[in-house]
Amino acid sequence: MPEASKKKVGIAKNKIIKEAANRPIIIFLFVSENNSIILRRTRSNESITLNKENYEKVISGRSVSLSVENIGGYYCIDIDSKENVKEEDKKQAVQDILDIYKKLPEVKKIRVTSSSSGYHVYGYLVKQVSPDTAINILKKHLEFSLKDKYGIGQRIDSSDKDIVLDFAPMYSRGSHTLPGSLNRNGTICLDITKNWKTFDRISAKI
Repeated sequence: MPEASKKKVGIAKNKIIKEAANRPIIIFLFVSENNSIILRRTRSNESITLNKENYEKVISGRSVSLSVENIGGYYCIDIDSKENVKEEDKKQAVQDILDIYKKLPEVKKIRVTSSSSGYHVYGYLVKQVSPDTAINILKKHLEFSLKDKYGIGQRIDSSDKDIVLDFAPMYSRGSHTLPGSLNRNGTICLDITKNWKTFDRISAKI
């Protein structure tokens, strides 16, 4: 392997291990030529965690994407949309969520990452709360301000809105893609907190 490629692989590996932070992860594996995917949550009947010592044993050539399980302590909204929704409209949804986070005293830090075709918007909390509590609190805030604009807590296939603010990553055993890993469509999940307004989805392709 060329030295430049080795360096890129090493950077991705170190970033993923740091992001995983010893939390349970989910591995999405391609298992056949027709792109069938299976989820792997356990190894030797235990939750999978990543570190420098076990990375090469856990991650194989079939490992397409890595997600980390929700253990609480943050809000995480998955911005999902129907086909042909403009990127600028998705980014407006990011802005609307961040505007709400900024008003909430329990949110100490924000983060934005790129998903397959949308965004994940995080609000890290001052104190730990259960996933159910976090969802209930956040849903009230969003419904108060944004229910006429977006589907709140819905899946895109069950909403009459073009954009939904999905809480799926926040459920117990819910998950979200690790920055540095691939999304399930093969694009890279990037931390774009500082540049989400100018983010070009082409830059996430490999």
